[in-house]
Amino acid sequence: MHSGGVVRNGAAVLLVGPSGVGKSTLVVRLVADGFGLLSDDEVWIDLDSRMAHPSGRSLLLKESAWDLFPDYRDKFVSADEDGSRSWWLDVEDLRPGCRALPTRIWGLIVLDPASGNTPSFEQIGQAEVLSTLLRESMNFPEFGEAGLNLLVSLTNSAKLFKLRNGDLNRCVEMLSRVVP
Repeated sequence: MHSGGVVRNGAAVLLVGPSGVGKSTLVVRLVADGFGLLSDDEVWIDLDSRMAHPSGRSLLLKESAWDLFPDYRDKFVSADEDGSRSWWLDVEDLRPGCRALPTRIWGLIVLDPASGNTPSFEQIGQAEVLSTLLRESMNFPEFGEAGLNLLVSLTNSAKLFKLRNGDLNRCVEMLSRVVP
């Protein structure tokens, strides 16, 4: 799944959305604040167990994150992708031992790009979440009906939300109040 993923108290939350919507920035901040890390960009979901599995890659932060994480700047390694300024951050440099174990998915949060500085957070319906999951599933065609069944099952069992990105501190406050 093209999503960020964090864990708190045995509950995985996937932050689903396209590139540039703020998944990595939000994940880095949540993990720095004590959440466990699944990934900032891709979470693997087992078809049988429906557990979210962590990715082994480092975190990739774009230019906009430079001012948001001054405490980690000396740990950033230039990624130089497509001529833009972006950096890799080793997970252990963020917070030693922060990588989560495979975890059951508690919530799915569709991320919308910022429209101003004021974020909003609301519950949404299955159709909107399922539509987003279909767009953001990296290998959905490979799994066909089994993949569709998994996505439908996830939308039936998880808490479903939409977060319109904005001020990072407010976004983290909103999520910290909702995630168990």
